[in-house]
This record gives sequence, structure tokens and C-alpha cells, in this order.
Amino acid sequence: VAGQSNAMAYGEGLPLPDREDAPHPRIKQLARFAHTHPGGPSCHFNDIIPLTHCPHDVQDMQGYHHPLATNHQ
Repeated sequence: VAGQSNAMAYGEGLPLPDREDAPHPRIKQLARFAHTHPGGPSCHFNDIIPLTHCPHDVQDMQGYHHPLATNHQ
């Protein structure tokens, strides 16, 4: 899950599926609106939905965790 939601407002357009800015199917985001993207399917708050726009600074966060957290949390 990417740490970004569909509430982001940077004036971005939806990426073209055959371009370099196309979202990767494994990267998801948290829903903050009633639809996954304008005119898209409906969703609920905090649903995990596909990333529907060009991600900014996608970073692998697997190595960053709270010192008291375990791998199953």
C-alpha cells in the first residue's frame, strides 16, 4: 500500500496506461473519496484501491518500521 490517498490534489491528470508514468498494478493507495477516481467505480473511506495517478517519490519502506513492531503486524 502506498502512503498516498486519492485525496491528493496536485492538478495531475490520469496517466496514460502505455506511458512511463503509468501506475504499477502492485502499488495501491487508501481511498479518501466516494470514487476511486473522477468518474470511476465507487469505494469507501480507507478501502485499498489501485493507484490511479502518477506516484510521486515511490519508496520501498520495508526497511523502515517501529523498533517494537514485528513482521506480522
